[in-house]
Amino acid sequence: MIRDDVELKPGAESFVTLVAQHFRLCVASSSRRDSIEACLVKFELCAAFEELFSATELTRGKPRPDVFLEAVCQMQVEPSNAVVVEDSVPGLRAAEAAGMRCIVCPDTSLLEPAERCCGVTVLVTSLAELTIETIRTLGD
Repeated sequence: MIRDDVELKPGAESFVTLVAQHFRLCVASSSRRDSIEACLVKFELCAAFEELFSATELTRGKPRPDVFLEAVCQMQVEPSNAVVVEDSVPGLRAAEAAGMRCIVCPDTSLLEPAERCCGVTVLVTSLAELTIETIRTLGD
């Protein structure tokens, strides 16, 4: 299915390529490790990510913060210095619980209007809207 049906969000490849030139990246996902790896291989993005973490390998998945906390621990980064890019409410809740700033680029059906501001540091409709300057200002 990944090989034939999965596509990247618009702007995702350019965004990852750009951000990887300025920041260390990792994947911390609720998806299975083999699915994550298959997507990274398909879109030739493996080299952009330093680490890969699957919540399915942990006791508690999103919206619990465990996968994000494991990622920052392994990468030796403080949660307050990490930025999460999410597309789901459970991911947003996990980032918030981990004490991380969160950029949300949802499918419009994923976030109810009341949830669109709560816990979101930056809300965009497309990854193409994001710039390095936007990410840098999150630390200010």
